[in-house]
Amino acid sequence: MQKIASDSGFSLVEMMVVVVIIGLMTSAVILTIPTQSSELFQTAERTEKAMTVLSRRSVMTGEILGAKFSTVGFDVFKLSDNGWVIEDRILKPESQVWTSAVPAMLDVNNVAVEFSNEIESPHIWFLPTGEHPSFKLVLMDGGQRAEISSAPSGIIKVSGGGSNG
Repeated sequence: MQKIASDSGFSLVEMMVVVVIIGLMTSAVILTIPTQSSELFQTAERTEKAMTVLSRRSVMTGEILGAKFSTVGFDVFKLSDNGWVIEDRILKPESQVWTSAVPAMLDVNNVAVEFSNEIESPHIWFLPTGEHPSFKLVLMDGGQRAEISSAPSGIIKVSGGGSNG
């Protein structure tokens, strides 16, 4: 009778060491992959949150608030007895500035709107009833595109990705 060798194969310790090494290598690779959330999408998400804050604040305070977009960011307006006035105490100034994003298009109620510094009133407004016009703002950064859109129902969302084309 021939004896079968039981020393063939790997031991449990050797297998565990290999699994740990593969895990460490995988972690290193995953940490070097750039995240999907680029500066453009951070800017779009920050703008979306700011519009949501304006909408909710309008409902809570009974004020009519608005936002006017420019090539570098947006200003917050409040409707007073004397008309629209800039309100700079609602949002932090750094949340209203776009660092590298450039606005490519603004539609309000399906009408294209130009970015002009001459207009003394906001592009969109938020009523105390929770209503506001539907809008679509497209921001670009190089070949990337992000879109902030809203329906009169009040839901404001960020979408986009990919290149312009």
